[in-house]
Amino acid sequence: MIPKTNKKIYTSLFVHWDLIAKTKLKTKPVKPCSEKLTRPQEISYLLKQEGDKEYPITEELFNTVKEKLKGEMRIGGNAGNASVSLGELSIPSILSSPIRPESLMKKLSEYPIKLISNNKETKPVLCSRKDPEFIHIIFEEKNQRKIFTYDPMCEELWLDYDFWPAVKNADLLFLSGFHLVDRKYEKNLKYILDILQERKYKTHLELAHGKKDTHLIIKKLLDYDCVDSLGLNQDELYILGLKSKSIEDIKLFCSGFMKEYNVQRLCIHTSEYRLVFFRKNPEKNLKASQLSSLVCTAKTTGNIKNLRKASLFGNSEVKLEKGKNYFLLPVKKNPNPKIITGLGDTAGITEFVFSMG
Repeated sequence: MIPKTNKKIYTSLFVHWDLIAKTKLKTKPVKPCSEKLTRPQEISYLLKQEGDKEYPITEELFNTVKEKLKGEMRIGGNAGNASVSLGELSIPSILSSPIRPESLMKKLSEYPIKLISNNKETKPVLCSRKDPEFIHIIFEEKNQRKIFTYDPMCEELWLDYDFWPAVKNADLLFLSGFHLVDRKYEKNLKYILDILQERKYKTHLELAHGKKDTHLIIKKLLDYDCVDSLGLNQDELYILGLKSKSIEDIKLFCSGFMKEYNVQRLCIHTSEYRLVFFRKNPEKNLKASQLSSLVCTAKTTGNIKNLRKASLFGNSEVKLEKGKNYFLLPVKKNPNPKIITGLGDTAGITEFVFSMG
């Protein structure tokens, strides 16, 4: 059911461990007073708020909270999520990994994932170093997730200097992770922009919740014409300048966005629908979205290969709609999802590979 591809797929920016919390914090909620959280009470407050979001925390708070939590360790990071989902579908990829601690490299080696080392594609376990391990703490509840991070790698935009010179060999490059970058480290962003401007491969940029000035970094990537395909959910539209969640408002906004920027496709992926704007290949884009939707639903069952099981779930209430340069697609709904983190990256990478690959 999954089409084969011979395209060379590279994924960036980061991979790290995620801790999916299985216990709760027993602290009185207190509203945060700054963007970077410093107290467990602030986490408790944010866990009560609606929506998905990611929050930076101090090292001290990370250490305090981690000691109190029990949970499941999974591979995380936008690039890690994308490569693992491809790997679960038996599709190989080349992954950017600025840190290479042994435990993470061993886990990555269970998938058809390679890193670049000494100018060669190499199994991750053979690239292990005594690097620090960064762990993102994730709470999943009621189909929502909150992520709390202390991660200098993401904040300071650490680069995999083996990966980036080799990316010229890619056919497709998945980009994500800019939402946690502090703008004072933009010299590393310039390094990436210089490489992207010389590219002959296609790029997909996947957005995510993050710092307040994320939109400035994203705008720079768009202004430099470094993005062929763009993916995000409806809650992340504020990064592009839209606060409304009305489908009609989103369609109008996306139509204007496609006129302003030179992206080839724009995909809004949610738990209720896929809304895709495109410049060409309507049928290829539609089939890619249908497949991506099914893959994401299968992943929520705990096994991405449960495509038949996923196909038996009911559709969301959205009606199929086709326009000249867009379509609106209902999605399959799992009433009891086991996994909800990383689905945006799974949606982004699968649609990108099968629509532009």
